[in-house]
Amino acid sequence: DAAGAAVRRLAQGELQLDLSLTAGALAVVRSYVVHPGTSVVREWTLCRNAGRTPLTLELIPMADL
Repeated sequence: DAAGAAVRRLAQGELQLDLSLTAGALAVVRSYVVHPGTSVVREWTLCRNAGRTPLTLELIPMADL
């Protein structure tokens, strides 16, 4: 299993933070973008099957991500 983080500056000065975690065949990236001069934070989660067999994701509360 592995974890990582990456930060980058986007075209309009935003900062993007990507937190990644791999557990078995499940690879998850949680991303945040902070917009300069505002209190706006955009966030999303990408789940990917990094294995060769199907995965089933059950209902996951957003607070747990």
